[in-house]
Amino acid sequence: MHKLINPEEMGWPLSTFIVMSHTLRHLHNKLENSGGYGDLTRSQFYTLMTLEHQAGMPLSQISERISRSPGNMTLVIDNLEKEGLVERQRSQQDRRVVVAALTESGRQRIEQARRAHRTAVERELSTLTDQELQLLTELFEKINPGLCENAQNQQKALKTES
Repeated sequence: MHKLINPEEMGWPLSTFIVMSHTLRHLHNKLENSGGYGDLTRSQFYTLMTLEHQAGMPLSQISERISRSPGNMTLVIDNLEKEGLVERQRSQQDRRVVVAALTESGRQRIEQARRAHRTAVERELSTLTDQELQLLTELFEKINPGLCENAQNQQKALKTES
């Protein structure tokens, strides 16, 4: 273990949290530097992925879903709109609300980026066996109950919408 991470001094919970945090940041940085989000930024990638699954969504909901500040979300949507990947529209339910919606160009771009993302993630996690990946998933599910079930339900809902 790294000399800065000392479970005997810090305790296993804090040490493990630091390792998980640094590992996730490391993976995101490697993906960003290797084209793992296609030609998009991480925020743009997750924004388009979110919009792909819902026809139109208020910026506040998107920012909450992908854990970005409202100010950052406005900037992300502005840049995606300039590229023609999203458009702002009035909500069908409440005309006072502005939502972001994916354009056809945005749909094509996220399909390309998703393929690049999958390839990059598979490459980065290739040092782990399938059994290790399964164990890691089970451990994260134990920390965040319902995580995998929620993801599976979202995937099923998407298939029925298609």
